[in-house]
Amino acid sequence: MYACSFVARTAPWVGGTALLLLFGCQDQAPEPEFARVGNRYQLRVSGTGSKLGGVVTSERGGISCTIAPGGASSGKCEQGYKSTAIVTLHIAPASGATFTVVSGNCPPSPENVLACIIPMTRDEVVIINFNQQTNVVSLTITGGAAGDGTVSSSPAGIACSINGGIATGTGCSANYTLNTPVTLTATALTGSYLKEWAGGNCQTVGTGVGKNSGNCSVTLAQSTSVVVSFDKPAN
Repeated sequence: MYACSFVARTAPWVGGTALLLLFGCQDQAPEPEFARVGNRYQLRVSGTGSKLGGVVTSERGGISCTIAPGGASSGKCEQGYKSTAIVTLHIAPASGATFTVVSGNCPPSPENVLACIIPMTRDEVVIINFNQQTNVVSLTITGGAAGDGTVSSSPAGIACSINGGIATGTGCSANYTLNTPVTLTATALTGSYLKEWAGGNCQTVGTGVGKNSGNCSVTLAQSTSVVVSFDKPAN
């Protein structure tokens, strides 16, 4: 790539002065490639430490990784994505297996307990362990929006306070026997209302949205996370 410039100067001449135009070009370094197409980051999935197996796929395509018992992986387990991409990994444990994300920035999806979401802001390595499912699973409550409220359960175990959209206290997670049906009751505090449910299929069966309280029934076929969002009316 070249940059060119013109310079005007005067010079003495018989009977007066003359205008001279000086022309010159200089070689310049080309524009970096990333400035035109954007950074790309690599996402790699690993099953290191797994005792059982499963399959991990990406919603945006590219990842289709099979984890075998013992942790060996095969298939397409690495893919590059643009820096602006948000990648959802779908996780399918083999029969009798459950999974845990043991390493990597892949928080659970509020809409699907068998998925996690990765914002591609750097190279990421996500390690997912597939191990034997036990008869004990966990139920975890997290908050959303900016309101205040409480969440309780029947059978007992969940007694969670949500303040400013953040779940606090030890009562926001509890263990139950596999396949236990649990009814959650969300109650908004004064000045707040129940905005929405997400996770555990509560986004479709949760009641009371837009009101002071509501319920959702969850059957714990596996460890499950439910988001309860309280919000405050606009001024």
